[in-house]
Amino acid sequence: MTLYGLATMALYPPTATTTEYHPMPPTPQNVIEHTRRTNCTGMFAIPAWVQIWAKNTQIVDFLAKLDFVVRRILLKTFSFIVN
Repeated sequence: MTLYGLATMALYPPTATTTEYHPMPPTPQNVIEHTRRTNCTGMFAIPAWVQIWAKNTQIVDFLAKLDFVVRRILLKTFSFIVN
């Protein structure tokens, strides 16, 4: 799916196929798993997850191969949600 400026994004596979199921919540582990599965070249992540990933050398090696990892999210960007 092209978002803006010829950039693409990867999404979780659909898991909530009926009203009885709930969507998969993101966790540090399944975000890395899906980043690998979709051959992402970069990611945006919350700083707490980057700290968790930093404890695992295999994950650090994987992240080092990405073109970028943005670990800062500005609250001003989401001020309409926070307020």
